[in-house]
Amino acid sequence: MVGFETKRESIAKRFDSSSDIPKEIFSDEDVYLEELNRFFYGPYWHPLAHRAELAELGSFKTTWLAEVPILITRTA
Repeated sequence: MVGFETKRESIAKRFDSSSDIPKEIFSDEDVYLEELNRFFYGPYWHPLAHRAELAELGSFKTTWLAEVPILITRTA
């Protein structure tokens, strides 16, 4: 793998406000892994359910956050 910074520089050279977004940002594995680390596995909160989805005690919901399976339960 070339690495994210090298890919970022390559993509940034072709990207300006008058052009389309380079398609590589949607399919490049280095870009994807960097997004996972920066946005999903970083220091941010991610709302995954609303309390209305878990109206009854003992109810649960399963979902995903990036590539991590999540189980949410209502206990109180």
